[in-house]
Amino acid sequence: MMRPWFSTMVGLVVTLALPVFAADSGPMQGPLDVLARRVLVAKPVGLYACAAIPETVREADGVDFFTDASQSIVDVDAQNRHRAAVKPVEDYARGVQAIALSYLKFAPADLSIADCALDWLNAWARDEGLMDDPSTLAADRQQEAVIAGLAQAALIVLTEPRLPPAKVRPVQEWFQKLGMVTKDRWSQPDALKIGEESRAWAYTATLLAGIVAQDRGLTTWATVGLKQFLTRIDAQGFIRGLEPRERRLRHAHMIALSALVLAAETLGRNGHDLYAAEGGAVRRLADLVTRGYQDGTPFVQKARGIAQSWPPKFQPYMAAWMEPYYARFRDPRLVPFLVVNRHISWIQMGGDLTTLYGIKPLPQ
Repeated sequence: MMRPWFSTMVGLVVTLALPVFAADSGPMQGPLDVLARRVLVAKPVGLYACAAIPETVREADGVDFFTDASQSIVDVDAQNRHRAAVKPVEDYARGVQAIALSYLKFAPADLSIADCALDWLNAWARDEGLMDDPSTLAADRQQEAVIAGLAQAALIVLTEPRLPPAKVRPVQEWFQKLGMVTKDRWSQPDALKIGEESRAWAYTATLLAGIVAQDRGLTTWATVGLKQFLTRIDAQGFIRGLEPRERRLRHAHMIALSALVLAAETLGRNGHDLYAAEGGAVRRLADLVTRGYQDGTPFVQKARGIAQSWPPKFQPYMAAWMEPYYARFRDPRLVPFLVVNRHISWIQMGGDLTTLYGIKPLPQ
């Protein structure tokens, strides 16, 4: 289902006046320095075969699986239905990310692999993949996660200078539309019900989509939104507005932190230090989340004594943000989490985080 405002705005290019990205500063960059990373992870060139492209999905699907207003109690059966519903889109995203990872790891860079990734992206761009308006809150979140993950893969392969502009342009136009869809949805009053942790991902997905499209209107809107979001992080690192999450308060902070770390890495490559903004708000949040996984007491106290029971155990994707964060700050508290959970992969943070950002070897 498409909202009336959606169908009228997808063909428009929005340009904001706020000069976050200077117009003459050159092409905007993705979060990963592909050339530098290739030196660290490259393998000898081998044969590469481009796999078949999955059928396009126009509407991100999803089943709402929280049973309470605080979005902290999970209906396991509904969650299983959600996982089945999102599988086609996630399989496509993983496929694109696997191709981009192969491009990163082949030395010298193999044009045919980058060209394969563009074939996958162009197929969904041509059929308006992910362009229909999500019908559930879970689908809203899923769409933004997949846009962020796909944009990072696209930014890796678009560093290939030999790609024909005629194949690049439709991909850029698709991501421009996807970014505008996200921006417009989060400009609506009813977006508040999606959640503050999802807001952080909406800004980050729009930032990344805007960089693929080289659309400074989108990147400016996202950057301004991210900086405003940081004002919601208090002196202890808690995010105002997440208190109702109760059993899931720690997890919701981790979700938001993951988006902010990815955004900070991206903006850092474009001359903006989000880590330092608002007195180091991202780092305060990272410190809180780290302490929260060492000992849940801060979040239990914040949740008025409610145990942090979701998820029931630590899962590898919860350490995804730690790979780029540790590479930058070398926080020794993160090492045990990285050692136990590698290889760490999460679609919305770009796929294989250990290959993309991981420091090896880790200290003993």
